[in-house]
Amino acid sequence: MAAPQGALEAGGFKVVFSHGGQLYALWHLASAEEADLVCDLLTLKEAIDEQLDSNALQLCSLHLTSLSSSQLRDALCTLRGSELRTTSFDQVVEQVQACALKAAELERMQAPVGVSLLHAAALLGYTSIVHLLLLAEPQEATAASYFGHMPLHLAAQQGHTAAAELLLDSALQAAMAPDIRGYLPLHLAALKGHSAMVQLLLSFVPQSATCAAKGGWLPLHLAAHWGHTDVVRLLLDSAPQAATLLSLDDSTPLQLALASHEGPHLDAARCLLAAGPAPAVLAALLAAGPVAMALFTDFTIARVPMTSKEWVVMPTPCPGIGRALPAVLAHSAEQARQLVRHLPPADAQRLRTAALSLHRAQKNKHLHVFLPSPIVWHILALSAT
Repeated sequence: MAAPQGALEAGGFKVVFSHGGQLYALWHLASAEEADLVCDLLTLKEAIDEQLDSNALQLCSLHLTSLSSSQLRDALCTLRGSELRTTSFDQVVEQVQACALKAAELERMQAPVGVSLLHAAALLGYTSIVHLLLLAEPQEATAASYFGHMPLHLAAQQGHTAAAELLLDSALQAAMAPDIRGYLPLHLAALKGHSAMVQLLLSFVPQSATCAAKGGWLPLHLAAHWGHTDVVRLLLDSAPQAATLLSLDDSTPLQLALASHEGPHLDAARCLLAAGPAPAVLAALLAAGPVAMALFTDFTIARVPMTSKEWVVMPTPCPGIGRALPAVLAHSAEQARQLVRHLPPADAQRLRTAALSLHRAQKNKHLHVFLPSPIVWHILALSAT
């Protein structure tokens, strides 16, 4: 049994709910309507736990009272098969109370536009409460806060994949809804580096990978700028063309990875070396200066065979480029000759010595040495690094 009880001095409402011989009090509810909604959430949880007949439930909130007996019965059946079955009543009460407090906090920050309990549940990752609220107030799945955030935006920002999947199933259109900065949920997940969330959103709305926010930034720009390597890989796999698209300030994702104010994100940058026209990638590496020097070797491995014009642009000497020797030898002797021209003098000398020693060893009839080409290439590469 539950009943909202009056207004609190702080301006909120209170609910007292009787369950299992115990009274549960929930405070700081925004309105009498929200108090009714909370009563209904707890009533539904009680019905799940005690296998109550849907016809016996006394519900107050507008959407739930509009459901037919069969619709409500089917909804309860679905809830009984969800995580709510293993969530205790005490946990539900604690989580609903936490949602009410979080919603009040967000509303103070985002007035005059109210924030629903569903926004708070999505932000906190309370999947059970999200499930209950989507049954009680499905329209809230597409309600936007002052900053344009729907519940899915908040779940995406925090990386709560289970809650996000429920929201996507309920209102897929929210995945393509921009906030006031033009950010879709995928932008927020990429910004925060939530790779599992990015993967989930891409499975529902792969087209969102090429949607630009107000600054012209794609999700890939954000992931590269903040150095979220796993997210960069996922976004590249979904939309390789995004690597070549410019933001409004004419920056590619690679340039943003190299010019981040936190310092260059070399691992994220490595993922982008094989994407887009080679001259543009080389130009970005050269513009980044010494911090990008280690990436020229990775560029060579990713781009072999390289054109003569591309080899001319490569730094000479190029420290560490000997590591690319197996890749270029596997392609052609001409590519290997081009690489040797870019070795630092000491590395080039060690390579000549190693090559001569290997040649003599394999020509010596008494040693009977024969090494497969890949092993020879590997030895030479080690000698030149």
